[in-house]
Amino acid sequence: MQPIYIPTGSSHAANAGSQCSTARPPSVLPIPTELDMSISSRSGESDTGMKEISHYSDPDSPPAEKLANATIMAERFMKENKCHKASRELIQCVALSRIVYGDGHWRIAQAHANLGYSYLTLRALPAQARAHAESAKNILLRGVDMAKSVEEKREIMASLVTIYYTLGMAHLMQNNGKDSYLSLQKVEKIIDELEDIQERKAITLKISEKDIALALGQACLLQTKPSSAINYFEQAVNSIISSQGDSASELISLYQDMARAEHMRKKSNRAIEHLLQAHSISQANYTSVSTEAAQSGLQLAKAYAASEYHGKSEPTYKILISGLADANTMLPALTINPFPFGTNQLLG
Repeated sequence: MQPIYIPTGSSHAANAGSQCSTARPPSVLPIPTELDMSISSRSGESDTGMKEISHYSDPDSPPAEKLANATIMAERFMKENKCHKASRELIQCVALSRIVYGDGHWRIAQAHANLGYSYLTLRALPAQARAHAESAKNILLRGVDMAKSVEEKREIMASLVTIYYTLGMAHLMQNNGKDSYLSLQKVEKIIDELEDIQERKAITLKISEKDIALALGQACLLQTKPSSAINYFEQAVNSIISSQGDSASELISLYQDMARAEHMRKKSNRAIEHLLQAHSISQANYTSVSTEAAQSGLQLAKAYAASEYHGKSEPTYKILISGLADANTMLPALTINPFPFGTNQLLG
């Protein structure tokens, strides 16, 4: 039976041969790597669990049982936000998947994808995230026989979304806007194709459409493409408002990103509108004398200072100082993450 290649964009069809020839053969895939082990060791976790196939399973149990147990434990630790323990179990899932399914099986790619995603979201380690996402991608690019099970095909497509989102976000964290955008576009294309064949609702994804739109917007900002960034940010805003309401704290940073994009377009009035929304939501979610409200207010004051409404910056700043002084809050917090709208002389 001939393997069925998974569509991941026109560029992959053209480059599949070159990518396969440069990828390491399955027998030397990093499962687990010394770097993975050293990260787990530095994190304060005992390496005792690394010497066993699974720290939480019977050492005499079959590998398939160990794999199932490690998967359950990884999910549990992720829900409990126990980042290092989750990573340790996911590393075991990679090794066990290779034992259970054999070299080159798509389940190994899935395990790499999950481990890479955990390095990204739980540990903020873009280099490690990229390494495992690339390993997963290379396995799938060799071709996967998906004729036996519709459910397996759905899992593979979900893994592809995880892989390209991880690659996109890892590049974003490393300030590589172009490569980030290219990977995230593949995610967007896969989602669109799933919608076209009415399979989207049948597949469980780790990443929401809101996450994808937000990441694409940030990638556009890195490439100095503010108009495209605004379009993606608006999609993310609409998604958050529809699911959480118009006072969700997640909107604060999103409106601030939109303000940055409008500033790039030399539209200071629109930038101020977004910052006013961000500050209003910040005050609604936190106290008026909180550090969060102070930060959003400071960005608003700086935006005023850089605009034709610069006269409003001084009273805005004085209100912040007064409120923080009343609460005995440390004023140096105001200097964190300065907003790039011009001058820092407001603090002088």
